[in-house]
Amino acid sequence: MRAALALTLLAPSLAGAAQAQPSTPAPASASAPLVTGVEVHLPPGSEVADIPQQIAVTRGQPLSMRAVRRSIERLMATGRFADVLVRQVPSGDGVRLVFEVSPRHRIATLYIDGESVLTESQIRDASRLSDGGEYYPELIELAEERVRSLYRRRGYEKASVAVDLREERPGALDVYLTVTEGRPTLVAGVTVGGSPGLPLTRLMAELGL
Repeated sequence: MRAALALTLLAPSLAGAAQAQPSTPAPASASAPLVTGVEVHLPPGSEVADIPQQIAVTRGQPLSMRAVRRSIERLMATGRFADVLVRQVPSGDGVRLVFEVSPRHRIATLYIDGESVLTESQIRDASRLSDGGEYYPELIELAEERVRSLYRRRGYEKASVAVDLREERPGALDVYLTVTEGRPTLVAGVTVGGSPGLPLTRLMAELGL
């Protein structure tokens, strides 16, 4: 997922703060406020040793949005986070920058229940979810629609899919897909008009009827 300054799809889990160390300042506007402090709020259990090196913003220098963007890019490039939100907090004669970092979540285990017409393997393949795969809300929504679409193609127009998420440990979610297949949609009758050019029995076979 791409980083954004105000992405709220995944709520950050905040714990602790790592203080950024000075680095070479990037150009800033003459009217930019002074940076009085820098904090990085990390998810529980995060490694902090390399975090100060990812922050390009310099305390005691005018605020540079280029340095803020560079800091976000560096944090995202570690591959450990899903999003970075940056807030400016008034502080004395300047601003204090707070980087709030959201953890990247992965699917620990995918569970499928309620299937009868289709196999678990068919539903798993249709969902395109897998154990150890990356998780984000849009991915689950797409998986639900893919499974429903597969059932519709099999004649189960009213099939539904419910999703339950359980975080067994930080950054790892168990995903439960529960299928309610419902009754199949029945064809009441078929009317053939014109001249199809095929015997009726052959035509019915081609239509799967």
